[in-house]
Amino acid sequence: MRIRTLIAFGTGLGVGVAATYLADPDHGAERRVEAGRWALAQGREQAVHAARSATTAARSYTGAAVEGFLESVTAAQHTD
Repeated sequence: MRIRTLIAFGTGLGVGVAATYLADPDHGAERRVEAGRWALAQGREQAVHAARSATTAARSYTGAAVEGFLESVTAAQHTD
């Protein structure tokens, strides 16, 4: 078998299993609600992580900019 065939088969199998799991007439509604809650929690967690990373980067860039400015002011004072 070719690798693409195996990948396509595995993907189709996974989608089929997920659809069967979520469409189950007895427990499917509960599973869909739980999957939605899990997805929402993951999204929130990733948003918090991204915000923290952006804050850390902004602080780092701001600190570097201030440091560079202060160095340029100090250098300009010594040349005058």
